Amino acid sequence: MDLVNALSIISYQSLFFALLILLKKQKNQPDWFLFCFFILAFTIVQLNIFTNFNYKIPHLSHFFISMPIGALIFAILYLYVSSQTKKIEWKDYVHFLPSFFILFLVLYNYTILDFQKKLEVLEHISINGLPLWIKTIRFSIQFIIIPFYIYLTWRKIKSHERLQFMQLSYSEGISINWLKRLLFCLFIIWVCLIVCYFIIIKTGFSYDKIQIYPYLLFTLSLLYMGIYGIRNDIALTEIAGISETKNTNKKQVSSNHDTSCTVEEKQILKYKQQLLECMSSKKPYLNAKLSLRSLADISEIPYYHLSTIFKVGLNTTFYDFVNQYRVEEFIEKAKNPENSKFTLLTLAFEAGFNSKSSFYSIFKKHKGISPSDFVKSNL
Repeated sequence: MDLVNALSIISYQSLFFALLILLKKQKNQPDWFLFCFFILAFTIVQLNIFTNFNYKIPHLSHFFISMPIGALIFAILYLYVSSQTKKIEWKDYVHFLPSFFILFLVLYNYTILDFQKKLEVLEHISINGLPLWIKTIRFSIQFIIIPFYIYLTWRKIKSHERLQFMQLSYSEGISINWLKRLLFCLFIIWVCLIVCYFIIIKTGFSYDKIQIYPYLLFTLSLLYMGIYGIRNDIALTEIAGISETKNTNKKQVSSNHDTSCTVEEKQILKYKQQLLECMSSKKPYLNAKLSLRSLADISEIPYYHLSTIFKVGLNTTFYDFVNQYRVEEFIEKAKNPENSKFTLLTLAFEAGFNSKSSFYSIFKKHKGISPSDFVKSNL
């Protein structure tokens, strides 16, 4: 019981994080999905605590409610990640259907029964174990719905990462590495649930007593999600306008230079030269928050054409392209004797970088060594 009480106390952190979201002055769509995630997470943990040691009628009712919530919470997580790069539309709420279907089965098979029928169900459970329809729902949630949404969420995270490199020249404040780590934690929890499932089959151990351990890991994941999710600020206004379906043209480019994307080959060459001249004369990369959309305005190149130039004409990403200029700008500044009084980080900020970590990682990626080692050996 001590473990159960500890799990219950830890689960209240979800309510605390939900409250923090409500107190935010400016809330966007991802915030509301995150709020729902925390509320559902608290609910499902508490309901499973209620059913951990017995099958009394009120507790059994809560247990049945937790099954549709178990499916819903992963759909909410997927929609939360999806909302980072696009506004969720009504058609996206089709992901709620599995939970509503499970809820319908629960209502039909148990909740709407009269008191006597409920007692018969309880007697059946105590003699023969859980009925087949409950086992089927559990199996569907554990082996179909949860892994399906883990897979969908992973694909969406990778999609977001590609869009970020396509449209932004910075990653500070919008990093999604924490989402990768969170999803990995949830995957481990899912594996634990599967292991518990087979332990039950082989040993007959109580399902509700053994599942307390995966739920303990789940509550710890909620703590991680709360710390990073609430303070994470995804630039929805910047990562917009170019969908991946419209930008899969790279696969369509053949070896004979059949650039039938959105612009002709001559236009690509023209805009490419125009872009390079703009980068040399106007130095837009000095803006630490430079985005594809703002560069399109500065260079006077159509937004959708500019995206094609990076993939077809330059064979690089917007992120790498801009930061290559920042690296070279830093080197030029470091060469200037008048700047010897400044630190390397100060020069990096003047070159367009806006964090120490990104500066060091990007510089090493492009030059193969750290900035300090490069300065010592080359300047």
